[in-house]
Amino acid sequence: MKLGSRLVFLAVLLALAVRGFANDENPHWMLRPDGEPDEEKCAICHDEDKNLLSSKEETCLSCHDRTLHSGSVEHLRASASDVQALLPPKEKIGVEFPLAEDGRMYCGTCHLFHDPRVDEVTLAAPRTLPSEGIAAEIRRATEKQVRSLLALRPESEVEWSFAPKSTGFLRLPLADDELCLACHEREAKGR
Repeated sequence: MKLGSRLVFLAVLLALAVRGFANDENPHWMLRPDGEPDEEKCAICHDEDKNLLSSKEETCLSCHDRTLHSGSVEHLRASASDVQALLPPKEKIGVEFPLAEDGRMYCGTCHLFHDPRVDEVTLAAPRTLPSEGIAAEIRRATEKQVRSLLALRPESEVEWSFAPKSTGFLRLPLADDELCLACHEREAKGR
């Protein structure tokens, strides 16, 4: 992909990440105002028997890009054996991290994909993104990379910014690096 196309693509992704979806548009919020499941939203990913239409990873990637945020590509590339070596048991942290069919990570490992009111999971509260720690380092590195790409095209009028809040669709909060440290605690201590 040429640099100009990459910049436009990146700008669109960032705009979508910032814009978010209203609950009535977001397929992840699956209950209608009356509290009943919205079958049309379920049908985006599932057949009538509630089986996925595609693999777990392909289901996520049918709407989301694998490079939506920094670190996602590296996590999706991790081998099943590497994931197993770092993944904590549910008993240790109280949260289950589901894996793709092949034992590797996919978007749903860290992100909730079902409405927490339907799936009976705890939704990490949206919080102001941390200014220190692993999540902050990733954010700064992403910001630097985007600015470098945009500097190559000064005539470009691309506007971008990070969302001011972290996503609420995380299995654990980013505050105090709780999500990152669930798997990377040993690596962080080795710094």
